Amino acid sequence: MKTAYGTPPRSGCETHWRVVGGGRRLDARVEDTYSKKNLICILKPMKNFFLNSFVFAILVCVSTAAFAQQPNTEGVAPNTDLSTLKVDKPVVISSSVAFADGGGNKWVAMSAEVQTITQTPIEKLYAVLHDIENQPKVFNKGLSVTKKAVIDSTQGDGVIATFTTTAVGQDTVYTALVTEKVNLPESVFITVKQTAPNNQIQNLYATWYLSTQTVNGVKYTYIRFYDSSEAAGDGLKKTAISVGINSAHTASINQLIDGAKKR
Repeated sequence: MKTAYGTPPRSGCETHWRVVGGGRRLDARVEDTYSKKNLICILKPMKNFFLNSFVFAILVCVSTAAFAQQPNTEGVAPNTDLSTLKVDKPVVISSSVAFADGGGNKWVAMSAEVQTITQTPIEKLYAVLHDIENQPKVFNKGLSVTKKAVIDSTQGDGVIATFTTTAVGQDTVYTALVTEKVNLPESVFITVKQTAPNNQIQNLYATWYLSTQTVNGVKYTYIRFYDSSEAAGDGLKKTAISVGINSAHTASINQLIDGAKKR
């Protein structure tokens, strides 16, 4: 896993210049000699320039807003006192559920984040996450399980993989770019980002952060798991979904630890 450009006047367009203080500017005294055609030739490139600049600015704002929606989950969660975490007992940092139409068969935006500490070596935990195609053997219990995972190709420093997950008896298939930043034995940061939406799920983004920490003189591996997506809603109540995603995410950490211990 691991401009907007100005356009010079076209031929046939006349521009009158005079030298002023070593520079050039339009001569206002000959402005009345311009034909309507010449004026259009001058204004059209200006119109295109400002229009392109405006569109470019909008695209930048939209792209920035979309990027800002993804939280920074690389590192220990803010305001976390590691000494209060219990070994191999994941706790929920945050979770949210929002319906696009207040309920019904529309998109449901969900996110959850959980963390824990374990004495399982970081190298073994990373080995499980890195071995994508064998993840179905690990994440196979609870409300949401990974049924199949196949690496399709490599892309830059990551891989494109297709996942099939099952929740409440329904299969969901999506393709994602998986990248990782590895600095063993200190830390590992893995991201899973859906490459294209489908009629089941969209905007899926998940991260795993692992780091070696010392708490009261004892060495632990800190685990932080974040996951967000928008799924086709089925009319379930918000509270029911909230309980479900919290349970599924804590189960994912537990299964990661169990899978690593068996290596």
